[in-house]
Amino acid sequence: MRAVLPLYEGDSIVHYGAGVARSEVPTPAAKPSLWAAAGRIVGGLFRWLERGVERARYRELERYLAESGDVFELERRIRKVELRYGASIDPFA
Repeated sequence: MRAVLPLYEGDSIVHYGAGVARSEVPTPAAKPSLWAAAGRIVGGLFRWLERGVERARYRELERYLAESGDVFELERRIRKVELRYGASIDPFA
C-alpha cells in the first residue's frame, strides 16, 4: 500500500503526484470513545463552574470597592486588597 499525496495546483482540480498510486483500502475512521466524550463533558462542567465562581468573586470585590465613600477610602480599600492578594488587585493572578 502506497501513500496518496494529493496536490492542488490552483485550477480547482485535485491532482495526484506522478508515480504515486491511489490506495484501494480505505483507512478506518477512529470511533469516538465514550470515555473521551464523558471527559470533555465533565471538563466543560468544571470550567463552567470555575468561571461562575470567578465572576462571583469579582462581583464581591467590586461591591466592596464600590462601598467606599470617597477617593481616599477607595485607595485605602485598594491597598488592603493588594496586601491581601499581592501586588495586583486581581485575586486570581
